[in-house]
Amino acid sequence: MASSKLQSKTQSVPTDDQWRDLYAAANAFKSAVCWQWMENGDIFVVQDPLSRQNFFCAIMGNAGMEFGLVAYRGYGGFKLLHRLLTVEDESDEDALSEDIMFLQDSLSCTFDDREALGKKDLEVIRRLGLKYRGRGEWPCFRDYTPGMVPWFLTGSQCVTLTHILEQALVVAMECKKAGNNDILFGPQDELMLRFARKTPDGLKWAARFMEDTEEREESLEITLTDQVLVRKLKNLPMQKRKSWELDRFYLPTPIHDRERPYFPQMVAIADHETGMALNAEMVESDAPIHLIADQLIAVLLNSGVKPRRLQVKQEKLAILLGTFCEQIGIELRLIKVLPRISELRQGFLEFSRR
Repeated sequence: MASSKLQSKTQSVPTDDQWRDLYAAANAFKSAVCWQWMENGDIFVVQDPLSRQNFFCAIMGNAGMEFGLVAYRGYGGFKLLHRLLTVEDESDEDALSEDIMFLQDSLSCTFDDREALGKKDLEVIRRLGLKYRGRGEWPCFRDYTPGMVPWFLTGSQCVTLTHILEQALVVAMECKKAGNNDILFGPQDELMLRFARKTPDGLKWAARFMEDTEEREESLEITLTDQVLVRKLKNLPMQKRKSWELDRFYLPTPIHDRERPYFPQMVAIADHETGMALNAEMVESDAPIHLIADQLIAVLLNSGVKPRRLQVKQEKLAILLGTFCEQIGIELRLIKVLPRISELRQGFLEFSRR
């Protein structure tokens, strides 16, 4: 019973007081024009006082294109942010540009034109009696959750983003006072962390350096326990010159059968040599990842043969299928580009644009 109450509270619509605090924090942040001296690579961390979740923050605007702040959730968000800042080659940049809109896990505050805001945004601004005029002057707040359409904030997210904007302004002003941004990093390049303690007088914020940016992630490794199935798959005839490609990717057309629309995913398996699609099945964005193994097993049993090698490009899929492939005698290879899957994906994209 208590958990359901907590869930309804965290998913609640922000109160007008929460909105006022957030807009006040956004207005103060914008007035400081922190992006004049803060760069995209100046990463710092703000810990949410309620959930104790770390948000990896980047102030946008130094390049003169988009202005505001993005706060990436947890280690998963940090990995995406780090990837954005350290793109090494053209193939990685192309792959990231295809996936970025589906992978972001963050809260954001951007300053946009009026036309970019939704009806709900404008209703809140009118109700609070706020006034904005001109291009790039209108605060816009969004929750980005992987696989979901960018959405309006809940009450708890509204409070969290208020804290983040306030602490981002503190960090930026300290950098300005120091004359450089070196204070953001410790002797071993540790990131600055802003955190709060509860006191009788309210929250008291302080700073320290993070010792580790990593968090433990739940193991996603698949191991078959059905020994009859293991033997059946292991004994399938091997096509020694065959490789299959396997991937899971988002489709750009959102599904609107829930309050918050989501992007479906396609699980695809293709013959590397011929380009033939062996499997292409749409699943919901939050479908369990182990369904990929289930679909691979179905393709193997249906075809009656197995390839010598299975190629994937996502590290998560390599971890997921590593032990499974060992069990049934298939070599697993992690590579940067899956040409046949890319062709299939392009076909789906072209079809969706019609």
